[in-house]
Amino acid sequence: MHQPYGHQEYPAHGYPQPGYGYPQPMYQPPASGGTAITAGILAIVLALTGILGVLTSIGVGHDQYYREHAGEEVRNLFYVSAAVEGGIVALLLLGGILLMNHKNAGRIILIILASLGLLGGFAGTIAGILSPLPAAAIPGVIGVLVTVLLLALTLAGSTKRWCAQGRHAPYPYY
Repeated sequence: MHQPYGHQEYPAHGYPQPGYGYPQPMYQPPASGGTAITAGILAIVLALTGILGVLTSIGVGHDQYYREHAGEEVRNLFYVSAAVEGGIVALLLLGGILLMNHKNAGRIILIILASLGLLGGFAGTIAGILSPLPAAAIPGVIGVLVTVLLLALTLAGSTKRWCAQGRHAPYPYY
């Protein structure tokens, strides 16, 4: 049989073989630590402002007016509140520093403190709303917002991965 255009030596080609896709990474990329670092810095800033609160409570307890007009119980209340606030400030500072060093204990400390702070913030907000001056609730609302931010940052999965990233097996001894 005769072909009008000549004999085709090879059949027409179809589609070429598909290329290979991108290789999958062999490991999960390391966490950037943005949420963990932000939570740690926020905790340290809160601790530094808490130190001012402790010093203010001690200063009010030593004030001349309270020594003359207030009873011993009122002055002792300022010292007790300064001691409690000092403990909270120390835990905030410890949690922030530990979190910055990839320690999960710092994350747990900050979660516990933020949860308790959230309860205290709600109590302060409710007390402010029920007071004769409703604007007194504003500091409580600000406290709740800051505490929610700290709690969200410490509960983030990225923060958990950041803490786990710091735990590596030690190098073997030879």
